[in-house]
Amino acid sequence: MERIEAELLIPGGGEPVSDGVVIIDNAAISYAGPASQAPATPGAVVHRTETVMPGMWDCHGHFLGTRTFDLDRLPLDPVPLRAARSARDLVAALRAGITSVREVGGLGVHLARAVAEGVLDIRCRGSPTSVRTTANCGWPTGPPSACAQSGSSCGRTPG
Repeated sequence: MERIEAELLIPGGGEPVSDGVVIIDNAAISYAGPASQAPATPGAVVHRTETVMPGMWDCHGHFLGTRTFDLDRLPLDPVPLRAARSARDLVAALRAGITSVREVGGLGVHLARAVAEGVLDIRCRGSPTSVRTTANCGWPTGPPSACAQSGSSCGRTPG
């Protein structure tokens, strides 16, 4: 069990809490709130810090593994090298406080598989093709037949 005591706790919802506590029990948060209402945690490892907040989502990322913004050079680097660079970039995002990434065009599908296998400890949701604003789901030749039959641009019913 771990107990994090913070001068400021910024919860996922509601107002910030001065003198806040987060209790982690068996890799799950069992309490987050004011220290005055926190349960006793005898034997817990105690960490003290200024601020605690939930991990942040990066809702639009590209893990291409390039060293330049010149996309014409993309095919010149081998995919395994770009994947290694992308894994490094994903770890850098985690260290910066990003705990989940929606990767919208790049190696995210493969990174998500590495995450699912436990190779990387971060959430990554990859798109198999780039996400586009053309309402065709990013499919290079238009939506698959399931999308067309459903009348939805993404093949799913909204809601």
